[in-house]
Amino acid sequence: MKLFRITRSLLVLLVSLIAFSFVTVHPAYSQATVVRFKFQNPVSGSTALPECLPPELIGTVTGTETTVGQFTDTNQGSHVHGTTTFDYQVDFPDGRYVLGTAIEHFDFNVNLQSGQTTNTGAIQEPRTIFAADDQPIGQVMIHALSHVTFSDANGNGQPDPGEIMASVDNFRFTCH
Repeated sequence: MKLFRITRSLLVLLVSLIAFSFVTVHPAYSQATVVRFKFQNPVSGSTALPECLPPELIGTVTGTETTVGQFTDTNQGSHVHGTTTFDYQVDFPDGRYVLGTAIEHFDFNVNLQSGQTTNTGAIQEPRTIFAADDQPIGQVMIHALSHVTFSDANGNGQPDPGEIMASVDNFRFTCH
């Protein structure tokens, strides 16, 4: 779901900014600063679910996105990992609706000695499509995997052409 990916991107940016704010102040050797975090946000808006429904069918999404994780900073680098769960319902004008839960596990590492950064996210998102009479009429399963390893030569915190060492983007879905 595009809305979830946009929200997730904003969250990763926020966590990255938090992570980089600690990079300039390093604890003594072999000590670590550990921060646990939890965010919970309501989500609403309009969206299509084109994986198994007509792409022109636009519905109203409501849900809750919850992220829990941990940030660890040492003099050698930073590490962030966690899980985001997005529970939602999308209501369509014709009475159909979809209930879904997207679960993403994410991991972000910065190695200050090598300059290497890795960012990985894996998502599973089962959805059930219901008719206007509340009868289930379809099942959707989405799997997504994204990984990038790069050496941040220009120090901007983003993978640029020529800096990427490994990159994987895999998105697949099934409709039943």
